[in-house]
Amino acid sequence: GDPQLSDFGTARIVGGYKTVTGFFTGTLSYTAPEVLTGKPPTVVADVYSLGATLYALIAGKAAHERNTDEELIAHYLRITSQPVPDLRHLGIPSDVCSAIEKAMSLDPTDRFDSAAEFGRTLQEAQRHNGLTADVMAISEATAPAEQPEGTQALPLSEPSYPSVVPPIPVNVPPAPPPAPPPPDMFAQSPSNTPWNPPS
Repeated sequence: GDPQLSDFGTARIVGGYKTVTGFFTGTLSYTAPEVLTGKPPTVVADVYSLGATLYALIAGKAAHERNTDEELIAHYLRITSQPVPDLRHLGIPSDVCSAIEKAMSLDPTDRFDSAAEFGRTLQEAQRHNGLTADVMAISEATAPAEQPEGTQALPLSEPSYPSVVPPIPVNVPPAPPPAPPPPDMFAQSPSNTPWNPPS
C-alpha cells in the first residue's frame, strides 16, 4: 500500500495551532518559519512542511535538525533566518534540490502555490532524470461550489449561547403498583387439608 504520513506537530485544525495562552505547539524542524513567528498556517506553510518531510526522507535527518546542546532560541533563529542546506553534495539531482529549496523558501511568496504544483515539479524532475514519474494521489484544489442565487454562506463565528439555560420540565411517570407477594410454599391447599406424607 501507499505510505501514510502525518506529523501531528504540523497537522492542525484551522485556528487550533495555538494553546489557550497563545503559545505555539508544533515540531520546529518541520514548521514554516512564518508560523513560528506567530502567523496563521496557510497552504504554502503546508508546502514548506511537505518539503521539509521530503528533505528528511532524502537526507535521513531534518533540514534544520536541532544540534546537540543547541539552545532552543538558537534553533528557532536558524530555522527562521537560514535557507535549507544544499543536498547536491549527496548526489541528489539539481532539479530535485531546487524544488525542495523552493518549497522550503523562507519567503512564503517564493514557494509553490500548492502541493500539487510541488508534485508536478518533482514529476518533471523524475522524467528529466530518466525515471518514470510517479502518479500523484492529489490534484489541483477545486474552487468552492458557487452558492445558488439568493443564498449566502454563513459567517464562521462562535455560536452564541444563552447565559442562563431555562429549566426543562420533567414529566415523571407514576410509579407502577407494587407487585403481589410471592406465594407461600408451605401454604395449605385450597381444601385446607394438611398434607401428610405416605406411611
